[in-house]
Amino acid sequence: MSLDQQERERIIRKIKHCLALSASSNEHEAAAAMRQAQKLMRKYRLTELDVHISSVGKTYGAQVKCRRPAWDRDLINVVAEAFNCKGFTHSNWDADSGARRERALFVGVSPAQEIAKYAYDILLLKASAARKAHVAKIKRGEIPQARFTPETRGNHFAEAWVSEVRYKLQELVPEADESDELGISDEKALTIAESKEHALISAFVHQLTKGKGPTTERERKMPDANLEDLVLGMKAGRNVELNHGLANAGDTPTPLTFDTREVA
Repeated sequence: MSLDQQERERIIRKIKHCLALSASSNEHEAAAAMRQAQKLMRKYRLTELDVHISSVGKTYGAQVKCRRPAWDRDLINVVAEAFNCKGFTHSNWDADSGARRERALFVGVSPAQEIAKYAYDILLLKASAARKAHVAKIKRGEIPQARFTPETRGNHFAEAWVSEVRYKLQELVPEADESDELGISDEKALTIAESKEHALISAFVHQLTKGKGPTTERERKMPDANLEDLVLGMKAGRNVELNHGLANAGDTPTPLTFDTREVA
């Protein structure tokens, strides 16, 4: 039976409701709900994977570029990691410009991918502005000249900036109290939940790429860089303040706010 997307989503919601009822403590109600879920899956030729994978979504970053520099790709990955998503660069041909264009792509169990996209878009603006200011200082002679061009030095600065922001993002994830038995139980449950989410995301990416999987990037060596550019980039990254307030799952997330202080 062929279903349009809207009808498919309606049926999947109905199956999810039945599966939720199948966990009922009422034995007869649970059995009836499971039978109904199985009946709907057979009728519409849906599997449990189809049902669960419907919770996974994708979203694109706001900025489109010809090619994203290494530090930008690093930022995609560190943001995706922080919010339990997968981050990619999506490339396609743009007929208007006659060239290929790239966008950041986040895949996650909703609403994680939307939160990651929001954080990435803001951090990308901050990183770009900090890099631009650093390059301008080099060109004005406020920072001593070195063997790399100002633009390349700006990229090195931005890579160091992103490396520090990675730690900032990791601080947003609460750690379980190992001394608390309940905390250990919660931590174990979180690990299992994240493992399931990763499996669903991988299945979604497999479907999205028609079984080919994402293109793997060549391993790149860390570039030689001037120590001053790296130190200034790290200092600027440390001064990015992330205030994290997220609503409960399923609600609209409270915005993340980012504040950068001028580095002397």
